[in-house]
Amino acid sequence: MSTRRPHVALAILMSVVLAVAAAVARAEEPAGTPKAPAPRTGSAYESDPGKYVEEPTKNMEPETPARKPASTTRPSAADAMNAAGLKKVLAKLPEGTRHEFVMMPLTDGVRLATDVFLPPEGDGPWPTILLRTQYSRWDARAFRSMGDTPCVLVLQNVRGSYGSEGAGTFDSHSFDSDINDGHDTFEWIARQKWSNGKVGMWGPSGHGIAPCNAMWSLNPHLTVIDVNVTGDNAYLHWTFSNGARRLLYSAPHGRAYVQISPGGHGAIGGDLKFKARNRIPAEALKASRGLKECLAGEPQEAKSCLAYYLMGDTKDATAPGNVYMVTDHWPVEHTPTSYYMHTGGSLALEASEDKAAKATYVYDPKNPVPSLGGNYDVSDPKRLQIGPLDQRPLKDRKDILRFTSAPLTEPVGITGKVWAELHVSSDAPDTMFTAKLVDIYPDGYEAVIRESAMLARYHQGLNKPAPLQTGKVYKLSMDMWSTALVFNTGHRIAIHVSSSSEPAYEVHPNTYEPVASIVEARAARNTVHLSTDHASRLILPVVPKETYINVGASGAR
Repeated sequence: MSTRRPHVALAILMSVVLAVAAAVARAEEPAGTPKAPAPRTGSAYESDPGKYVEEPTKNMEPETPARKPASTTRPSAADAMNAAGLKKVLAKLPEGTRHEFVMMPLTDGVRLATDVFLPPEGDGPWPTILLRTQYSRWDARAFRSMGDTPCVLVLQNVRGSYGSEGAGTFDSHSFDSDINDGHDTFEWIARQKWSNGKVGMWGPSGHGIAPCNAMWSLNPHLTVIDVNVTGDNAYLHWTFSNGARRLLYSAPHGRAYVQISPGGHGAIGGDLKFKARNRIPAEALKASRGLKECLAGEPQEAKSCLAYYLMGDTKDATAPGNVYMVTDHWPVEHTPTSYYMHTGGSLALEASEDKAAKATYVYDPKNPVPSLGGNYDVSDPKRLQIGPLDQRPLKDRKDILRFTSAPLTEPVGITGKVWAELHVSSDAPDTMFTAKLVDIYPDGYEAVIRESAMLARYHQGLNKPAPLQTGKVYKLSMDMWSTALVFNTGHRIAIHVSSSSEPAYEVHPNTYEPVASIVEARAARNTVHLSTDHASRLILPVVPKETYINVGASGAR
């Protein structure tokens, strides 16, 4: 264990609701601060999902044929890739950079492929920039942020990937192994004679998973992370949503800067172009410090800051919204407001007085609803678009229930987590329900804002799956994640309910046990109940109008 003065540990929890750019730094602690606690072996998350059963669609994809062993008479493809990767990285670093390759040992005996790049001259000690990734580790982009400040670059593959040992031991449900391995890596770095005990991590997208998990180790040497469009538990937040295959930040110690913008993993499509009418205040930006400032600079006094984009009507220059808002806590003050679904497709603040109201549709897995926008994939102009796309191309489908409010007589601003509370029944032992939050413009454009899905088997919670009984009504509380938006005057708020969105979510076969192929899938009659006793509703985090109505330029109203 290093005897250098430790830094207070930090934690930051992010979800990829929108594009997230974060840089997290800790302030110095007085000498004598206790050592960081050992990494936790249980769940490190606010919501422990418990154990999962196999999803019913697990076996619907054909198995990949086993590959033949590589020839031993010539260099392997991995050797060639590493040689090319090393050459590429060295070309980005100062001339004379020294390179060392080690198989870094973890406490459980697994060794990780690790490349260390030292400054051309001197013995240090220096700060370290660390990339831990399940992708190719040959990426030196983070080094550029240090400018002329000398530092050590460490590139490492997580257990079981590329040249690292431990195949099959990575815990892809809890990600505890990623937390613990990050802790071991920080301790190994701190013991090296070239290390000054400060480690910064960097990474966009998949590269950012390890830094986000490493924070949960509460290791004293982790000084800063700089990540974007990423999150920690990819199983919970990327692969699945409410059990369907496929928080915002907390910094109990130290300082965090998080910026949320109206983007996605790549450029967003559709007709809506969000342009901010203000800038993030300079006072808020004091909390934004990059790798160089945190690893080589002097500590600065600054409060944690969350700068988030409050979306608004993009077709009305005088509409409220389309501004950056700043807060030092999350969630912001809001009032959970229920919009109840009614027969006939209306959405209102009052619940139905009809004791038998319901709406039924047939969901056929062999004819799933196609995904249209949202944030389920990486945007690619040649392949697909993500973002607030118009939902009207799906208007003729009979397997989508649409509930729409009357035109708003005044703006309704929301900031925070959106919920869909559905009271459902089905003639299938298990099925899926999807929900979309939609902003309908006066010209008819139906912009999808949030989309989520949930397997009905999890009506008792993610750790208590159970089959459905025909005719019985179940309540599903569907987490639709967070957003920030002002529904402008004249707009209508809508929620679209269905049972598929392909390829955003894997097609559910309407069975409880896994099936071999889609041929074995069956159609299901799914019902959303709208009665007095079973009132399905959309729950929005409505914020006071005075918090946003005058924010921004002269166009505010």
